[in-house]
Amino acid sequence: MVIMLDELLSKGYGLGAGVPLFMAINICSHFVLAGFSPEHINVGEGKDNFEYEGAIFALFHNLFSKSNKPAGVLSALSRLSGPNVYRLAVTIALVFAMIYVQQYRVEIKLSSRKMRGFSQPYPIKMIYASNICLICYTIIVANTYFLS
Repeated sequence: MVIMLDELLSKGYGLGAGVPLFMAINICSHFVLAGFSPEHINVGEGKDNFEYEGAIFALFHNLFSKSNKPAGVLSALSRLSGPNVYRLAVTIALVFAMIYVQQYRVEIKLSSRKMRGFSQPYPIKMIYASNICLICYTIIVANTYFLS
């Protein structure tokens, strides 16, 4: 099914190539679920034995349900049982920083020996942003988990 969708997108019935688009959708869905998932995580026994999986839901739950508000906010910022607000904020900041830095490019003047006086600028982007980086990252993480 994925191969068929990739072929349809590559033949001109969609936006760009299929596999990078599917990878981007997968990453974005994980990001949204880490931030806004209303699912529960069991953390122990007692009256408050659950936390919300999403970082934003956990922040508001801790803010309104805990009697000690600063401790509740600190718990949501640095929890280990699920995604926390600090990681979410750093991820958003890095995405905006990468979007800002990706627009920079260096222009190198190319000249020809055969045609004297002719030079043409050749732009080179400072950051290579493609799906190859994601594939390499996934391979490195998978091999690290396999070897450990």
